[in-house]
Amino acid sequence: MAAEAVWDLSPRPSASARLTLPGPLEGSAVTFNLGRRSPPGRFVIRCGGWRLIDPERLVEVNPLTPPQEDVPLTGILHGNTGRCWVLRRSGPGTNDPTQMFLWREVDGQLRQFTLEHPARIDEYSFNLDDSLLVTGGHDHVIRFWRTSDGTLERTLAA
Repeated sequence: MAAEAVWDLSPRPSASARLTLPGPLEGSAVTFNLGRRSPPGRFVIRCGGWRLIDPERLVEVNPLTPPQEDVPLTGILHGNTGRCWVLRRSGPGTNDPTQMFLWREVDGQLRQFTLEHPARIDEYSFNLDDSLLVTGGHDHVIRFWRTSDGTLERTLAA
């Protein structure tokens, strides 16, 4: 069943648009990166999965889907440039998430990387230009992952 949401696009009450969704919004469904996005910034909704929405046209740009089917994802984190997103794997049997899915938009294309973490992931953040994702694990090691290709660049023992 499709759902429809009305979005206020300006301070004027008459400026609104409709976004048709494939189903109902879930949980904390809409996550914005207000004040930290730069064009063409996207926002994320959770509606039958995680979806990137173009705020100018109110259309879905891409779904954020993991490579495996039925992998529950939580903990969305937006990058600072509006072009990077990361989610942790979680759910039954994965209470200690050790896998992250990273998406980076490059030249209008969405690239996805799976980051395998050797210990439970406790904290994660992007650096200012989104060139690195920094993770802190239960093993007290800080890891720096390149967002351009998802490779581990370096580690620091805490």
